[in-house]
Amino acid sequence: MTFYRYPGAADATTYEWENRTADPDQRIEAFMTSVAPFAGRTIVDIGGGSAFHASRYAREYPDARVLVVEPDADMLAQAFRRLADAPLGNLSIIAANAEDIPLRDGIADIVHSRFAYFFGPAEGGVKSCEPGIREALRLLAPGGVFFVIDNSLTDGDFARFLRQYGWNLSADGHAEQTRRDRFWFEQGFQKQTVASAWVAPNRDVLRQIITMEFPADAVEPVMNEIDASLLSYSYDVYWRWKE
Repeated sequence: MTFYRYPGAADATTYEWENRTADPDQRIEAFMTSVAPFAGRTIVDIGGGSAFHASRYAREYPDARVLVVEPDADMLAQAFRRLADAPLGNLSIIAANAEDIPLRDGIADIVHSRFAYFFGPAEGGVKSCEPGIREALRLLAPGGVFFVIDNSLTDGDFARFLRQYGWNLSADGHAEQTRRDRFWFEQGFQKQTVASAWVAPNRDVLRQIITMEFPADAVEPVMNEIDASLLSYSYDVYWRWKE
């Protein structure tokens, strides 16, 4: 079983702040709904974490059916607490791995996965995600769309910090970006880079998030390069239709 444990599973408070801080204008959602409207659809969020995004979809599209798939026990606990605090009749949570989801073929109109398992080609100890891609496509009805959201490795402040302090990337990130893009294109996906930002309420909250995302010795250098509590952040949205 392939399993990616995000640090936010052990730090629910910072994870919640990170979700609130990221893409506050919902530019990713605006792009996705321009490709495939969410209203009245069945949406499966694979690796849905604390159900932050899924609960937003359920609230904004009350005629949609939203299913969260998440394997991590701590993330599931966060998701169940969210639903207990604000029940949503059109949202359900399923404890399952991305490679083996107990849902029938063709149940979904839209599959969504954001920073969860679908990292492209195998590297750095992360297994290739082809089994999960096959499972997501099995869930999609003909004409459905699979969206995968990941970091841009070349555009925006966050990508620059990843190259400088976080990941083992080349100086400009283009070699790794090209390799990842090639993987997705070979899997039949298209790509759109969405320019957005992290906008934290203050620098203390931003520091918490940076501390969760970067090595300890990188926190101060990163913070010193950020004015106020905002940094630019670009997302790569990969998507493909189910024929």
